[in-house]
Amino acid sequence: MEYESMDARGRSGDLISAWDPGVFSKQRVFKHESFLIVSGMVAGTNMYINIVNVYAPCDVMRRSNLWGELKEVVDSSNNGLWIMVGDFNEVKEEEERMKSRFNSQGAMIFNNFIAETGLIEYQVGGQKYTYMSKDGSNLSKIDHVLVCDFGLVPFRFYNSWLEDGGIDVVVNKVMENHVRGDNVMKDMACILKNLKIQVIEWRKESKAREEEGVYNATKEVEQIEKLVESRSLTATEKEKRVS
Repeated sequence: MEYESMDARGRSGDLISAWDPGVFSKQRVFKHESFLIVSGMVAGTNMYINIVNVYAPCDVMRRSNLWGELKEVVDSSNNGLWIMVGDFNEVKEEEERMKSRFNSQGAMIFNNFIAETGLIEYQVGGQKYTYMSKDGSNLSKIDHVLVCDFGLVPFRFYNSWLEDGGIDVVVNKVMENHVRGDNVMKDMACILKNLKIQVIEWRKESKAREEEGVYNATKEVEQIEKLVESRSLTATEKEKRVS
């Protein structure tokens, strides 16, 4: 592996970006107190990529200035695609904070920065929130992966969705509401288009329920584990924690 790093300044943490030289060939490095840019070519392609490792400050005004500086860097370069990843210390909407103070002005400035630089957020797996306070009382999604908006996000269907009984209802509803025409191929295209729309909506609702269930289950486990500090768990509590 190869890497570039930048030492911590004040309360800001270190930044380090590492890569496989067989996959990515570094051509340029730019260092700033709040971000580290490594630019280069992807092996076997003509694709030039600028990867920005971000660690934004906690102060709202300093973050606002940082978005302006990042936008200037992007605007001044006409070369390659952009990927910005790291701790942005900011959320895009109120739902990305739980029991944590939401600054609507800061979120608006952050969203404007994303839009003006032509970036979109890449949806990653894992938990809904990326930061939790030491006592577990505050949750926030302050880590983001922003990429070039060079086209529509492709639709992907995962086999695991078939294990959810709700998908059958979606498919049957689309088929029942379809009005058959004279052209079989046009019929198929229409069905697939409507099915895609309905599956996306179904998945949004299903994912929200799943995340809520995971959050509630996690809180229950935490509550049970706190009891261990004062007494032994009952058989029922032990079984509930495992389940």
